[in-house]
Amino acid sequence: MFCTSPKLTACSNFQTSSHPLVLFFPQLSPCLQLRVGLAYLLGLTALGWHYYGGSWRRALCFGAGNVVLGTALAAATDLFQRRQYMALQRRQQEQQQEQQQQRCEGADVSGAQGGKGE
Repeated sequence: MFCTSPKLTACSNFQTSSHPLVLFFPQLSPCLQLRVGLAYLLGLTALGWHYYGGSWRRALCFGAGNVVLGTALAAATDLFQRRQYMALQRRQQEQQQEQQQQRCEGADVSGAQGGKGE
């Protein structure tokens, strides 16, 4: 059954004991995500209070949980992306070193052949 009224939806969610999961998935650094999460803390606590029928303990857990989970997700994403970036940089440096060695070896060979021909 679909309800268009937010109050009915909140009541039906409360009765079935399912809670809304509000997470934001931006590509932010963990420090910035923590700041954003703290900025949303009051609003999400009020939303949790509404959904949980006036229970402040559940509402505060909901608001704080959003901050903690959002920051943890940002940290995990940041760690994964840093590892990928560092691996890419390492491969590019190795390729550049190989190309430079090949150029140096090619210059040595052509220089040695030029000396023999004279």
